[in-house]
Amino acid sequence: MNPHLLTRLVPAMIGLAAASHAAIVPVPNGDFEAAGTDWDFVQANGHTIAYPATGGNPGGHAVINGLAASETWFAVLVANNNSNINLATLGLEAGNTYNFLMDMKLLGGANIGGLKIEWPGGETGDMYKPLIGDGSTWETYSFEVTLPAGIPSIKVVPLWGPNSQVAYDNVGVDNTPITLPPPPPPTADIPNGDFNTAGGASWEIETVGPAVTFPATGGNPAGHALIDATNPGFAAIYAFNGAEQTFASLGLLPGETYVFQVDMKLISGTNLGGLRIAGPEGYVFESRPAVIGDGSQWATYSIDFTVPFAPAQAKFGLIWGIDSIVAFDNARIGEAPPPMPFAASIDTGIVISWDISDPDFNYQPQKRNDENDPWENVGGQIPGTMPPFAFDKNAAAFYQVIESEPDLIDNIIPNPGFEGTFFNPDLADNWNLLVAINGGTATIEQSYPGGYLPYEGSNMLVMESVTPAEGPVNAPDVVIRGSNFFADPQTTYTVSFQAAHVIKTGGANPQMSLFFSDDEGNFISNQFVSFAEIGDQWTRFEHTFTTPPGTGVMNVGWIHALGAGNGWQWVTLIDDVELIAPLLSGYAEEIDATTEPGVEVRWPTTQGMQYQVRSSGDLSSWSDYGTPVTGTGAEFSIADPFDPEGRMFYQVIESEAP
Repeated sequence: MNPHLLTRLVPAMIGLAAASHAAIVPVPNGDFEAAGTDWDFVQANGHTIAYPATGGNPGGHAVINGLAASETWFAVLVANNNSNINLATLGLEAGNTYNFLMDMKLLGGANIGGLKIEWPGGETGDMYKPLIGDGSTWETYSFEVTLPAGIPSIKVVPLWGPNSQVAYDNVGVDNTPITLPPPPPPTADIPNGDFNTAGGASWEIETVGPAVTFPATGGNPAGHALIDATNPGFAAIYAFNGAEQTFASLGLLPGETYVFQVDMKLISGTNLGGLRIAGPEGYVFESRPAVIGDGSQWATYSIDFTVPFAPAQAKFGLIWGIDSIVAFDNARIGEAPPPMPFAASIDTGIVISWDISDPDFNYQPQKRNDENDPWENVGGQIPGTMPPFAFDKNAAAFYQVIESEPDLIDNIIPNPGFEGTFFNPDLADNWNLLVAINGGTATIEQSYPGGYLPYEGSNMLVMESVTPAEGPVNAPDVVIRGSNFFADPQTTYTVSFQAAHVIKTGGANPQMSLFFSDDEGNFISNQFVSFAEIGDQWTRFEHTFTTPPGTGVMNVGWIHALGAGNGWQWVTLIDDVELIAPLLSGYAEEIDATTEPGVEVRWPTTQGMQYQVRSSGDLSSWSDYGTPVTGTGAEFSIADPFDPEGRMFYQVIESEAP
């Protein structure tokens, strides 16, 4: 597990005095010379423990025998009689990284043991290292562990070797903190990365639709590149004349993270360009950074990327800004940044709370700054089965909550999670596949290779577009449109859905479509909204719009628009479509809202991982705040009211889901 400590006060310096010495320090009876004294043995399903007085490295040692045990069960030793060891006892300081050491030898079977370090509210998880040699001789195994800031103590837990018999000796830690060296900087620059050589020398243009030019002036300074994507399509310019470069030739090491930097400026539109690294075997990395300010001034943008272990080479390119004109200059590969661990964040603001009169009702928090202003929603509606809290970072003068029957504020998208497939087994009830040609497909799936699962429920929509590896290409086309539903004219709605582009090879511009018709079904107008910038984890995409005059019905759909390059593939997942209707006639009531200072804790999630928020007033005793939740790839948050004169600490624990 990985706990991440937060405080709602100005961060304070919390820690222990520096260690007065640095050495390999054993845990209590870590050399087993006193047999099993100071050790607790915990096992299930047939493991045994022995403490021979001889044959260790040297002298006494411990042996866990699991040759007769089921592979799915476990056995562990816990130092200090299963009690925590104060960090000061071992000369350790919270927040530092250390090497924990243990000698092991394989007496039977094929699997060496491992180690786990626990602390109040968290743990490392099970750590196993590759077998050294054939395991038949005593060898020292090292386990690198970073101790979270603020923890007072740890448990040291040697682990069993599955279906094996393993000997253990000399369990301890080198209390010299580890300073990890930064990865080496690259050894090669990008030719003509400043675009001062006329005509875009050393850059290959690949475009369908947008225009690419290389003005000699107006850059940062002098020459630059310009991609005008006001026409739909895609565009990229590739360094090294479009030739693949081995990562090694650029001084980039597999598994290390580096930063690609480029200066950009928005000439028109709102979407920046970005980086594209494309190699053989379908490897593609694409990333567009967030706009700095309004984007109208030259600014340096940094994009982190991790060098893959395979393939060993790739093309480096700059990509268009969707529906925008973007200027580029000074493309280069910078030194590797320090690793960015999973981290939570915290904001102070106003916590809104209310009384729930019926768990079947919905609750919509609202605010305004003046009694004559219209009410503005704070977040989305909250079911009565959820905790009655909402958070507002920007405090307002007035708050209220609309309590309503579920059918008054409701999602009016038919079959929003693609769960119904009885009447339309080829796709899903209320969803129509209008076009699927030239390598384009759309299906309803319960999973997708790579561990991708529906955001909610059992089903999700999968749109895939593939082009042939060589030869002539006709651009694939996939068009999906939902069933019509009633909508009011000149009314503001917000439509949203969960999306993930799990494969991005080549250029594409997937778009959401909105079609508006009158009461008799006569077409009025439509809208198309790109969501190409979304990455490979579930992300909620939202679009607010106003229906045109005369609207009586409308529908929601998607176009999966891939370009016509060889060997291109895009796969997009869609789930949890929502369009919230305004309040209908019936029961709805304005109820009082209570407001008080508080915090919101936010953290990114990884699909399938589990997260538990914990709180503490003294950094010693921790309690769970809420229940564990399973990540979806989206950002999660909790709100908690607090006394401004008090203090409270928070941590978010990430662990493997059970």
